[in-house]
Amino acid sequence: MINLFFSAPDAGYLRHLSRKKVMNTYIDNIVVLDLDLMVGNIRTPFSVKSRNYEYESLYEERNKHVSKQIMNFEKLLKDETEICVWYSSEDTNGYLGMLAVIEWFSGKNVTIQLCDYGEICDSYIEDDEIFKTIIESPAQKILSENERSSLLEEWSKLKEENAPLRMIENGKVVSYPEDHFDRYIFEAIGTDAVRATIVFTYEPLFKKYPRVYCFLMYRLHRLIDSGEIIVVEEGMMEYGSYGMIKDFLRSIIKKAE
Repeated sequence: MINLFFSAPDAGYLRHLSRKKVMNTYIDNIVVLDLDLMVGNIRTPFSVKSRNYEYESLYEERNKHVSKQIMNFEKLLKDETEICVWYSSEDTNGYLGMLAVIEWFSGKNVTIQLCDYGEICDSYIEDDEIFKTIIESPAQKILSENERSSLLEEWSKLKEENAPLRMIENGKVVSYPEDHFDRYIFEAIGTDAVRATIVFTYEPLFKKYPRVYCFLMYRLHRLIDSGEIIVVEEGMMEYGSYGMIKDFLRSIIKKAE
């Protein structure tokens, strides 16, 4: 059985717990898909070409990274008829990834199990506390036809809306316009030239919305393309034998006058 995740850190954390027998479910044969579906076009969620701008906004070569993940997943599926989809109902990217995968397997001879691990990974246990208790494994449930129909209906509605931003609020995915967080972005930048990292450490935003990193990367690039934000100095970092490479978060940016 393939264990599918939409977050590499969450997959690593849960595998660590399972191997240390803190959690009584052993997790192996893990595949990660970094689809980041909270942002941008989702009408063809497994088409990297249609989501190229979204991926390249996160970091250079991201589209190639996601393409390799999808191809690896498809290759492994040739010998598998069962998949467990691990997601958090509190994490937008994970929840939307789960919906997209259910649609992908519609009509195919693959048994899907769903596992909502949110209660574990949304409150990480400190390392020195891990071995003091046994964590109850999240339930792995076979997807029923009624559940499939309901989830596909929800996914169809979200694809039709195809909003620039989607977020889980009060247990429901809500679509938002592209400028939804612009007030926070411009407040964080202020009137001076600053490093782009300041947007990603702006407490009024992340205290209220802690899971918007990928959207902010996307939105900043959109604001730069539209001329509302100017790159004063392109960020660079040393990367081993590759020498100096671009690092957007080190860039100096400011609001256009």
